[in-house]
Amino acid sequence: MLFRSNTSTTDASNSAPAADTLTRSGCFVHALNRDSTFLQISLQNGKATGKFYWLPDQKDRANGVLDGTYAGDTIRVNYHYMIEGSYQDEEKVFVWEKDSISVLYGPIVVSGTKMTLQKDKPLQVAIRMGKADCAALQIPEFISK
Repeated sequence: MLFRSNTSTTDASNSAPAADTLTRSGCFVHALNRDSTFLQISLQNGKATGKFYWLPDQKDRANGVLDGTYAGDTIRVNYHYMIEGSYQDEEKVFVWEKDSISVLYGPIVVSGTKMTLQKDKPLQVAIRMGKADCAALQIPEFISK
């Protein structure tokens, strides 16, 4: 998989990664004007799980769960979410950086309610989300009990 950051392109393997033993979790937020995006993610033994909420102001919202894998800092997940009363599945790629996570995008292929990234196409940073305190986000699903 190719990853493009600004003007440079980095090659990240598109093959199935070996299980990663790195364990970490956290919450991240991105806000622009009155639009917000929230991410809660956990990485453990090669498995990535979490929740992702896209909350644009005065538009349809999307919220759902993430399930996938990771190798190093690259996280590949299926995002199963509801938008406009319908469920959809979308392939998403994140890159975990020191104090942030980048959400990548690229050309997609749509098949019914499933959206997948086109193979061998470069990915670019859509948004960079800053690290946040999960409890401070005041999203009930993100608060540890």
